[in-house]
Formats: sequence, structure tokens, C-alpha cells
Amino acid sequence: MRTVSSLSYIYVNIVVLRNRLKRPDMLRQRVCAGVKQAFVFQRLVYPNSTVTAVIEQDTGDGITETECIFGLIFKELIRSSRVQRQGLFKSLLSLFGADGIDDEPSLTIIGATKKSSQKKLSIAEQIPLLQFATQILGFLPYNSAQDPLFIIYNISGVTALQGAQFLDEFAVFTCADRYDSENHSEDDLERAAKAANPSKTKFAAIVNEPSFDLRNFGDICLKASSLVLLLRLKSYLKKAFNLSDTRIMEYLPSQKEKPFDKGISASQGVPMFDSRLETLSIDGSFSKDAVIRLYAEFRRLMRTVEVSHAALGEENEDQEDNRVHSKKRKLDHAENSGSENEVSDDEE
Repeated sequence: MRTVSSLSYIYVNIVVLRNRLKRPDMLRQRVCAGVKQAFVFQRLVYPNSTVTAVIEQDTGDGITETECIFGLIFKELIRSSRVQRQGLFKSLLSLFGADGIDDEPSLTIIGATKKSSQKKLSIAEQIPLLQFATQILGFLPYNSAQDPLFIIYNISGVTALQGAQFLDEFAVFTCADRYDSENHSEDDLERAAKAANPSKTKFAAIVNEPSFDLRNFGDICLKASSLVLLLRLKSYLKKAFNLSDTRIMEYLPSQKEKPFDKGISASQGVPMFDSRLETLSIDGSFSKDAVIRLYAEFRRLMRTVEVSHAALGEENEDQEDNRVHSKKRKLDHAENSGSENEVSDDEE
């Protein structure tokens, strides 16, 4: 796997450096093009291996060190410019699309003839590319808190819109009373997902009904898996860089970088970002167990986001109450002090 990653690393270096000499302003765009080409490169050269953007090294003392294959490019050519960094992050996140993953995207095939250079990808074929993109965003060598905050900020925008749409679409399939379509709490399919064979439990009775449209439900799960990757990435960055809900909610891309934002690095004790996804469909046939597990994770992650927002709202309300009470105490103190002064004057 290290060999696969290293080959991609060399290829992208060539793509980026060559275009940097010709058009410095095109550096960011060429890095993104290089990312896609590196993905295609691995798929072509190693069709039986999983595409990866990470090099893992065993240090010999039980610790595994990870390095993004684009890490050196990021450090030497992009990290010094905030505009370039943010442009790169937005370009990678644009793969997920404002309206969901594309129904018919294309990738340029290396070495193909002009007529066959564009390969149309199915939704299922796009998922590995999205996994590749989230690996890059998860393992780049950030040294400013502004970077993970910017990524989280943009992920929140994508998931807020698309997440609500997917919840509504899922609700069409799970509209019975025993299912919570508004995602306030765990539903029966989420309970089923905890079992080794979810579809065989009593909680998954709905997916075994003759009228249940497994293909359409599976298609929605397939599309929702892109948000699962983003929500996992958001959770990982938050933990790895010790970012509080308040810090995340108060962040704005336009704000200036603060001294304490600099020199950060990912915490060592945080579990490594996991971009792996279970295969939902084989030869066009969806696995009931797999789609139930994906559905359950999606709802749980979406609920975590909502809980964080609710907790922050309560925290802000408490802070506002404290400010009001503090102001009231000061006014009471001032009034009492004034009354005491009046008494003293009368006594004189």
C-alpha cells in the first residue's frame, strides 16, 4: 500500500510543479486536478487494491505514524498562503456538490485516447473518490486552527442542507409511528443495526415487507454515505484539534488569524480518521444489513450535530442570563449605595 501511495505522490508532484512554473495562479486548480489524477492512477495501476491518500509507517514501538501523500506539496507550496489553503479545501469539498454527489460525473483517464478520455462514473463509483478526498483533508499537516475550522465551517453548510433532504427522503420509507422521522431519537432500524444481522431482528420488520422498495432505499443510502464521510471528518477534526462547539459556531472565514491559532497539530491520542465504508451493493443488489447500518450511522451522526447546536444554544442562553443577572446586581448595588449616601446626608 505504501508503494501505491508513493507512486501517486510522485505523479502529483510532477503535475503540480510543472504547472506552477507556467501559471503560478493555477497552482490550486492543478493540485485538485492532480488529486483526481492520482486517484485514477491508483485505480488503473492497482485495480485490486484500495485507493489511499495515506502512507502508514510502523515506528517499531507500537505506534503507527501517518502521512498524507500530498503533505509535502501542501507544506512547501500552499500552507504559507491562506487564500491558497482555503481555495484547496473548497475545491476538494466541491467534489461532494452543493446538491449532492453528481449523477453522471466524469474523470479524465490517463493515457486514454481523446474520444475515450472521459469516463462516466456511477454514484457507487464516486464513493471511493470521496473517501480519497476526505483522507486528504483528514491527514494534511495543518499548523493553524483556521484550517480545520474552515473545513468544518464548509462541511456544516453542506450537511445542513443535504442532511435535512436525506432525512425527509428516508422518512418516506420509515413513516410508521414506531420510526422517528424527525431524528429526535433512536428509531427501530438504528436498534436493528446494533445486531450482527440487522435485517433478521424484529426491529427491521419494515425492510422485509413485500412493499418495501429496497432498491430506492439503497440508492438514498448510497448518496447519504457521502455525508457520512463528511460528518466523520468533521467529528475527527473537532477532536484532533481540540475545537469546542463554541469555537466552531463563532468561527467566520473572514476573521483574522489569531496568535493562538498558530503552531497547532493533531492530538496523538485521538483515533485515526476512518474513511472506510461497507459495500452497500454488489452487482446491483443491495444488502439489507449494509444499508441498515449505513442508515443508522447517518441518523446518529446527524443527531450529534443537532445536539451540539442545541447545547451551544443553551450555553449562550446561560451566558446571557448571567450577564443580565450581573447587570441587575450592579444596578441594585448602585441603588443601595445611593440610598446609604442619602441617609448619611440626612444624619449630618
